[in-house]
Amino acid sequence: MEWDKRVAKRKAIKVVVHCAQNGSSFFPEHFISFTFDLSLQGARLVFPLETKIGKCITMAMEVPEYFIPLLVYGKVVWIKRTEGLRGQINNFIEVGVKFKNIEAKDLARLQDFLDLRNACTDTCDSLLPI
Repeated sequence: MEWDKRVAKRKAIKVVVHCAQNGSSFFPEHFISFTFDLSLQGARLVFPLETKIGKCITMAMEVPEYFIPLLVYGKVVWIKRTEGLRGQINNFIEVGVKFKNIEAKDLARLQDFLDLRNACTDTCDSLLPI
């Protein structure tokens, strides 16, 4: 598809994300989100408030395998307004965030998490009846 410019393949994984973005006041707006999908280079998240393309987002991702959240800095690259978000949640928007800065140790932890999820998916798929 022409619109899909992703370099890394995203995996459908839900992870809780604590976000902060600069708001209209001096203090940043804090909110909790979650991912629809995730890769080493970005994520699709649900936002409970308005944002703009190009806005910088600070994210602390609660990856289940680790006690300390992964700290990631990203930038909003697309916004999609949805009607009731598949009939479940009202007044939320889907947001594509490209990761701009992530420390090497957090990137390695994210890679391990995605590899583990891929291994689980491959194992589960091989157990399905033909």
